[in-house]
Amino acid sequence: EGTYDPSLTDSIVRLANPLGAETSLLRPSLLPALLKTASNHHNHKIVDLRLFEMGKIFRREGGVLKESRSLAGIVTGEKVDFFGLKGVLEGLAAHFGLSFDFRAGSHPFQLPGKSAEIVLGEKPIGSMGEIHPEWMDRYKLKANTSFFEISWDEIEGGVSGKVYSGPQSRDSQP
Repeated sequence: EGTYDPSLTDSIVRLANPLGAETSLLRPSLLPALLKTASNHHNHKIVDLRLFEMGKIFRREGGVLKESRSLAGIVTGEKVDFFGLKGVLEGLAAHFGLSFDFRAGSHPFQLPGKSAEIVLGEKPIGSMGEIHPEWMDRYKLKANTSFFEISWDEIEGGVSGKVYSGPQSRDSQP
């Protein structure tokens, strides 16, 4: 629980019969797992990383369990910064014919002044930023680290008229 954003404490879903302490919660964010993976790589002197995960997250909102899909990424290395990651997200949005806005934001994992809320239309759909030194120490990260996490459900909802129909065979192409 101490590895998650403290603002999520009230929305964390605890399991009634967990197999162990590490599996006692349904994860409200993908970020801690990515930080742990980056830490394992850094311990083996692999510091230039680009890690991404898409998965389900769970939060309790108003007493109701909410399951949603999230896309998160973490980049580490000497040449990593806030603006490079912002470019990656702008490219992702453009790929789907969308446009993200970035507003000043704050997040317990993020370095003040190097964090942003990601907005689609008028709706906040995620956050991004450079990892705060306190969290870098906690995870024993040895290089600059930036991350993002966005609601995949919101992105999918913003992509209208573009439906993926599966791989195309050569015979079906004009």
